[in-house]
Amino acid sequence: MRARLFGVTARVAHGTGLLKLARPLLNRARLRIDREGHAAFPWVSFRGTRNAQILIYHRVNDEQDPYFPAVTPVLFDRQMAYLASNFRVLPVSDLVDGLLAGTLPDNAIAVSFDDGYRDNFVHAFPILKRHGIPCTVFLTTEAIGSDRQLWHDDVFSAFRETTAGALAPSGPEGIGGPLGTVEERLRVQRRFIAHARTLGDAGRSQAIAQLRQALGVGPSPPAPGLMLSWDEVRTMSRGGVQFGSHTATHPILSRVDREQARRELVESKRTIEERIGVPVEGFAYPNGTRADFLPETETLVREAGYAYAVTTIDGPNEPDADVFALKRWTPWDEDIFAFGLRLHYTKLRS
Repeated sequence: MRARLFGVTARVAHGTGLLKLARPLLNRARLRIDREGHAAFPWVSFRGTRNAQILIYHRVNDEQDPYFPAVTPVLFDRQMAYLASNFRVLPVSDLVDGLLAGTLPDNAIAVSFDDGYRDNFVHAFPILKRHGIPCTVFLTTEAIGSDRQLWHDDVFSAFRETTAGALAPSGPEGIGGPLGTVEERLRVQRRFIAHARTLGDAGRSQAIAQLRQALGVGPSPPAPGLMLSWDEVRTMSRGGVQFGSHTATHPILSRVDREQARRELVESKRTIEERIGVPVEGFAYPNGTRADFLPETETLVREAGYAYAVTTIDGPNEPDADVFALKRWTPWDEDIFAFGLRLHYTKLRS
């Protein structure tokens, strides 16, 4: 009901021209929120400077995979067309420069991808070029140009491929349950992924191996064509796409020691620079919630030579934002009018 009401409101706002008229206000307004998270009278105050949003994507394809949902190429095309017509789309590095200098244009926004899946090249890249949309892709370097799956793909493929009717609860977390339907599998998968993110590398690898054995799917298989090749990365780079690091192996940086974290940061940056011949300025924290990196991690990112880092903490970025903990969010609306209204509403939530 709530989603339907939001969709109706979005169509009215676009159809009547109200959203277009409100855009100058949205660039200078801030929604007043009380301690309980509700709008507070007089509801809106004014800011002296503009803010900016960064969008996160992972995959663009028509596979309709419930275990790792993607944006369809048709929807991605509509979204990029909307951004091109209604926003000033910047590379993340330019957005950061504008934040620091106080020179952001109206309606500033950036598009980013994490991990480095090949469908970014096959489906997203042509759409981005057609609409003149700059983009930043954060690569997990040891998976690029290989047949290797990232650890979360090992989990997704296990639940996708299993024929088991149930997973027996195990460990102190008691993760398990029936697997007879897709919804039941997704419920258990979410619990397992959440648990895996709390583990160090060795513990997570062991837990995934035990999961795959319990589900009867065997060791993680090769995954040819899942990730970008370095030739594709270079082609995208020549086509205007910027690349940043998402570590070498996608560990949760708050769960590894200082030396491993430093190595992940330094080696991934060096690998990308050597492969494409372009300096790497940006870094994306794996998973990227507040629990997934520490103040010490931010220091390591700075010491490794990055100019900024992005998270998955929801919301817009103000000019006084910590550029080593920039906020990003994912727009899930399939209705393009709801997509547009949510982008404008998010500008207010600072």
